Amino acid sequence: MKILLVNKYWYPRGGCERVVLATKELLEGAGHTVAVFGMNDPRNLFTNEYFIDNIDYRHDRGAKKIRNAFKFIYNFDAREKFLRLARDFRPDVIHFHNIYHQLSYSLLPAAKELNIPMVMTLHDYKMISPNYNLFHHGKIDESAISGNYWKCLTKNCLENFWRSALAAAEAYFRKWKKWELLVDAYIAPSDFLKKKFLQAGWEENKLRTIIYPCAVPGVENSPRADQTVVFFGRLAPEKGIEVLLGAARRTPELNYQIIGTGPLADQIKNIIAINNLANVHLLGHLNGAELWRRVATAGLVVVPSLWYETGGPLTVAEALLSGTPVIASAIGSIPEILPPAMLVPPNDAESLARKIKEWFAQPDLEKNNIISDLQKKTKEKYDPQLYLKKLEDLYGRVVIKEV
Repeated sequence: MKILLVNKYWYPRGGCERVVLATKELLEGAGHTVAVFGMNDPRNLFTNEYFIDNIDYRHDRGAKKIRNAFKFIYNFDAREKFLRLARDFRPDVIHFHNIYHQLSYSLLPAAKELNIPMVMTLHDYKMISPNYNLFHHGKIDESAISGNYWKCLTKNCLENFWRSALAAAEAYFRKWKKWELLVDAYIAPSDFLKKKFLQAGWEENKLRTIIYPCAVPGVENSPRADQTVVFFGRLAPEKGIEVLLGAARRTPELNYQIIGTGPLADQIKNIIAINNLANVHLLGHLNGAELWRRVATAGLVVVPSLWYETGGPLTVAEALLSGTPVIASAIGSIPEILPPAMLVPPNDAESLARKIKEWFAQPDLEKNNIISDLQKKTKEKYDPQLYLKKLEDLYGRVVIKEV
């Protein structure tokens, strides 16, 4: 089968890109022919002559800002280059991932013109709200879901009035054109995300829950740092880093390692300095063997999310597959992978600190049994071959119009 994978980024930027890259590898490993479409970037692992020029709205000024505002809603250049690739490659199926803002939803009617079956993985809530993560100004906000897109502007849901206005306009334009109806089938990475889309009025027969693929490289046996707590991921408000720092302040006997970069990096440094958190260490961006060594040898990984995590999240699955236990917020899709005993209320540093201390206080035998059980269940749930099988089945169904 010939599959065209579409995503705006083609380097390991975040969870979405890790899934996209894994999907390409799995499909090609199974004998399928894969082409890709996206946006040029020096960090890309894959590119081709059809990719559009890089668009970075954060640095737009003057006339360029106005020109790119139209691309935000409908990118003619992306549409034309996408059409050229689709005509040249002639895929059996087009699998869309994150295309909004840079590539734009102009690609959906373009694919429909060529009568090519379409599948889209929903990595966030963008198709039901201008605010893709339903989180802003420190809290969850579902008020702009479905037809109430104007609330994104009045509440400044993207924390930038220009971008909030564009996002609201884009959502109304997409709804007016009914472009979401053009896609043959949507993939939800969790039952939680699927439920949110059903609550927004989507038809259940168009939604399929297919869990992300996840695998981590083996790490040579190293002694576990039993008093070390690790966070790894993007340093952004919705990730709950300040909650983690609150727990660290209450447990000075433990060592905390924060791995990652993001918009809160400087703020986190200031909080650590002001509160004299000598037990917290910022390690910055790590990848490859060093990242997985830190995760695999940690005594505990903590995921203190404040937003509705959509697909696990992958950091939870990756830690568990590495044989490291996880304590996380009871929010979004996280309870679908962790038992109640490993969950805490979101935005509650006191409860998080207490749960962390309770974990380390348990006998080693009991902890090892829990870890072994979680690792086994996670391998089954996030099995890449199971993901591939379900993906191939869905592709086959959309090709013969069974969905």
